[in-house]
Amino acid sequence: KSVGIFDIPLKPKPMLQLRGDVEEALFNALPADVEVRCQTTPTAIAQDADGVDVTLRNTVSGAETTGRFDLVVGADGLRSTVRALVFGPHERYLHRLGRIVAAFQLPRVPTGLGPSDGAMQFEIDRSLIVYPFADHLPTALFSYASDDIDDEFTESPVERIRAVYGPAPYGRLLDEVIDGL
Repeated sequence: KSVGIFDIPLKPKPMLQLRGDVEEALFNALPADVEVRCQTTPTAIAQDADGVDVTLRNTVSGAETTGRFDLVVGADGLRSTVRALVFGPHERYLHRLGRIVAAFQLPRVPTGLGPSDGAMQFEIDRSLIVYPFADHLPTALFSYASDDIDDEFTESPVERIRAVYGPAPYGRLLDEVIDGL
């Protein structure tokens, strides 16, 4: 029996996914014989035609071990250690857009919002969006412009947000979201 492809226009809809939900789905899909190593970071990666040797450092004990793998997946963030070890420093691959983004799950629904309500606050060069979820607490997303991205990492995220959106008082919603951060 043949299967036909129908000309049905697709109307994609945005789909919000929490990182923790994606991680949980991936962990649940792993076969039982797959070993997951937490609290480790790669310190050396060497590939040949038959596989990859990876030296891992335990971030708690400092002990290093080397293992042989068929595949290494670098899913360790913007300033990827895996990418740096394989291809070189992230500065060669990172194109700065002059923006900082901070996203996190709020500890509770902000005052004045219902469980399915979102909120947006937009100003020149900065914004706050509160995204509602049907089965989770809401998530907040701060986004703002910065001329010196490296300087953004010299203080805690909370102090940077307070400086960018300050001075206090910030208003009820912004106060609650910053306190949640």
